[in-house]
Amino acid sequence: MKFVLSAMVIAGGLLFATSASAHSFDTIFVVPVSGSQAQAGTQARDGFMFATRERDAHPNETADGHLGGLDVYLRLVDGNAAAADVVAKARELAGRAADDAPRIVAPAAILEALNGQTEGAELIVIDLTAPAPANMSTMDGRPFGAAFEAAFGYAPTPAVFAGYAAARQIDTVVRANN
Repeated sequence: MKFVLSAMVIAGGLLFATSASAHSFDTIFVVPVSGSQAQAGTQARDGFMFATRERDAHPNETADGHLGGLDVYLRLVDGNAAAADVVAKARELAGRAADDAPRIVAPAAILEALNGQTEGAELIVIDLTAPAPANMSTMDGRPFGAAFEAAFGYAPTPAVFAGYAAARQIDTVVRANN
């Protein structure tokens, strides 16, 4: 199945229920990493990674970044795979049993493309094609476009904004439960 500029984030274990002793979690990010949409997939990942580096850094870092005050490790899954393969790979990477439903943050189109394979999953729907708000700011209040361009060397695209928005949503939920 082909995803047209689509991304899905599956957080293993801690997206909605974090414990006081939790220090880290994996986030499985499903974007096109091959084919004609690979550049958009890279841009969505860049937006996500930008958010993971905005807060809570510490010396001797081994994580990919932080969301919600916890270390986050990003695991990529190619969004150009068949829906069943995407779900199976996400479960494998999250260390979940085959019958355990993942936690998924995804646009409605991807959830529909997964055709009922998300039954029992905790879902947050996001819109990956909507333009960013005119005055979008980073988590520390800087203008988003200039801050992102300084960090990554190119102006943000709709895919960048989608990845960033997904990470910010995870940050908010994890921070509230941590």
